[in-house]
Amino acid sequence: GIEKGKNDFEIWTKGSPGNFIEVDFKIGSNHTIFKFPAENSFWTKYCIGQSINGTTILSIPEDISLVNITITCSNYLSGSVKISGMRLQVNYLTVNANELNFLFTGGNEEVIVSSNIDWNVIENLEWVSILPSSGSNTHNISIEVDENLDTQPRTGTITIEGEGLSCSVLIEQEAYVPSQPIEILLNVNLFLEGAYESNRNMNSVLSALPEFPIDQPFGAEPWNYYGIETISNISEDIVDWILVSLRSSTEKEDEIFKKAFLLKADGTIIDTEGNTPVVFVLEGEYYLVIEQRNHLPIMSANKLDFHKTISLE
Repeated sequence: GIEKGKNDFEIWTKGSPGNFIEVDFKIGSNHTIFKFPAENSFWTKYCIGQSINGTTILSIPEDISLVNITITCSNYLSGSVKISGMRLQVNYLTVNANELNFLFTGGNEEVIVSSNIDWNVIENLEWVSILPSSGSNTHNISIEVDENLDTQPRTGTITIEGEGLSCSVLIEQEAYVPSQPIEILLNVNLFLEGAYESNRNMNSVLSALPEFPIDQPFGAEPWNYYGIETISNISEDIVDWILVSLRSSTEKEDEIFKKAFLLKADGTIIDTEGNTPVVFVLEGEYYLVIEQRNHLPIMSANKLDFHKTISLE
């Protein structure tokens, strides 16, 4: 049926060359006339936009409740003229989602545009990409949102419009959430060649010396580490201080963690309280580097996966 506002319709014609029909909509005291060919020997469908007399809009005012429709053969040359399947329809334009929410990492969502008209997407958001930016009838559009590196959430609106109709989709994205370091146990066994004796055991000659430092000894070149690790008592099974660091690459400037620990005679590493060492880093993969005052530093051959506990010998 006819609706208030803009309408569309289709009609099928069949006839002979030179024949035309007119569809007259009497709206109140006014006439809106559309003209279509009826020249083909087979059924041909026409819609309002194909009217050949320049009239391509059918709009019904809000105060009109009755419309009279008259169809006439306006130009006739020969044969028979037939019409069929006239169907009135109102233009429509809708989306299946009026609001989309994204994590700060961004992402992609599909929205269905349901319509019987041509439409365009209107937006000016630098952090949103939409494909396609225009279409006809019912079609999916892809909405891709970039990562939000701001600590504030952001919102924006995209609008789909055509033939005087419009609908919108609100885009909301949460603020950037920095990752937090986690506690990872460092369960590593290490043996120094200079102190190694036999049966997976090292001597503690160095720590028995009067000058053995109670504060971490890596403040000078080449380590330049100024941590405040210290011990009050030196147990008999302590071999020496070691310096443990993690790197995101093999380069020293990419260190993301460094701390001094103690090495025991059985090869285990402990902190200054005698516990299994704990490192605080973001979850990820890192190279493990261990340095000692009298030996060459060592680095893991590959990155290690730091998530809960690292076990290495």
